[in-house]
Amino acid sequence: MIYWKQRRGSLLEFLIDIDFSLKPSSLAPVLALYVLAISQLPIAIKTSAELACIGEVSNQLWKRSKTHANVNVIAVQKCNGAP
Repeated sequence: MIYWKQRRGSLLEFLIDIDFSLKPSSLAPVLALYVLAISQLPIAIKTSAELACIGEVSNQLWKRSKTHANVNVIAVQKCNGAP
């Protein structure tokens, strides 16, 4: 088996080559894993956006108050939509 780092080309080309070299009976689990990975993308994007928001809001609050008390709690509440 050729490892990805030993080859030239993109990771996508490597994954396509792997899929075509598999037997038909093993394609179902591979396709299931692809579907599972693609279905998790919106959740990962939302989580990343929430983390970026929490970091930015907590940094701004900390600059204003110069104290760490409850800054992260307030940032989480603001970024998660709590009043």
